[in-house]
Amino acid sequence: MHEKRQLPLASSWVRYGLVVVIAGVICVFTVADAATVGLEADGGTVSHGPFGIDIGPLGWFETATYAHGMAYAGLTASLAYAFVVPTGRASQRRLAGCVVVAVVYGTVLELLQGSVPSRSVETVDFLANTIGASMMGLCWWWLTGVTEFVPRSE
Repeated sequence: MHEKRQLPLASSWVRYGLVVVIAGVICVFTVADAATVGLEADGGTVSHGPFGIDIGPLGWFETATYAHGMAYAGLTASLAYAFVVPTGRASQRRLAGCVVVAVVYGTVLELLQGSVPSRSVETVDFLANTIGASMMGLCWWWLTGVTEFVPRSE
């Protein structure tokens, strides 16, 4: 069996701070008025693909759908890094908890987004949040199988 690759584990302040920053950025971009955060509000000029959809980088989904997936993948990764226990059953439970926390956070913010006049609640956003968080959970699970996080020596 191969030896696991060692990666540094930052201090708890850095790890928890990363979670707060990522969650805060997601919150601002989700519940703020679209024009306030530099996003295009409804009715602006967009390029449309089949069925009037603004096509993202791979031509499969709207650009915003990719952003949702990536944001919640990032939140899940930061949560997993903050609460990492790279071996044993506790690690799998904690990882599942990180995915659930990210999905619940996304669900709450998506519902709050419905109260913003230039925003709406979209089912596809719920799905993108869930898929992004779940995919990162799977990637993190694989990562803990080939790496171990070691505290930095003081």
